[in-house]
Amino acid sequence: MPYSAHSLRAGFVTYAHLRGASDRAIAHQTRHRSLATVGTYVRIHEAWADNAATQLGL
Repeated sequence: MPYSAHSLRAGFVTYAHLRGASDRAIAHQTRHRSLATVGTYVRIHEAWADNAATQLGL
């Protein structure tokens, strides 16, 4: 299985973070008790920072 519940959770947290959701709102959705823990799920990689593929709107 290429995806686990953990990777899907990290994907949600990362995407919500990039779209401007507050850590508090993310933690409420994911049921994290600690806002510090939410930060460990944010997975921003430089490969996606200025990538032409991100401009395709897919």
